[in-house]
Amino acid sequence: QNDDDGQRVLDHLAKKFVGKVAVVVDEDVDIHDPGAIYWALSYAMQPHRDVRVVDIPLMPLDPSIAPPGANRGLTGEKPRMSGLLIDATRDWPYPPVSLPRQAFMEDAVQLWQELGLPELKLRTPWYGYNLGHWSAEETEEADLAVRGDYYLTGEKQAGQRRKLS
Repeated sequence: QNDDDGQRVLDHLAKKFVGKVAVVVDEDVDIHDPGAIYWALSYAMQPHRDVRVVDIPLMPLDPSIAPPGANRGLTGEKPRMSGLLIDATRDWPYPPVSLPRQAFMEDAVQLWQELGLPELKLRTPWYGYNLGHWSAEETEEADLAVRGDYYLTGEKQAGQRRKLS
């Protein structure tokens, strides 16, 4: 994915858009889950930068065009209709999804099933994954914590302390 993929999709949509709202999201966002769409809208876009209002073809039966009895575009001057094009793709690397890694979650699901607990209704994302802003050092520190050696990270950081003046 390129940083401008979302904008390129919207550029194409702007030429033929029929509708009121179109949202472009990253491929890891479940487009069938409204909660996932809201998450992308909340965390991956800024309205001043990522939202465009475009003119769209007139739909005279749309009740939002004009109040009852007003010109709806069938005769005379046509009212303006517009739509929103929203780029809710991440423009740069983000921190990982803040859930345990897939292997841990799969083990938890297996244990859950072995215990005969009620069926899980997992929603994407149901495990954590990297979104680009997570270094090899941070992965190593996370592995230390999983092994119970979390204190080694603290010792390393203690050796990196600097006096502030």
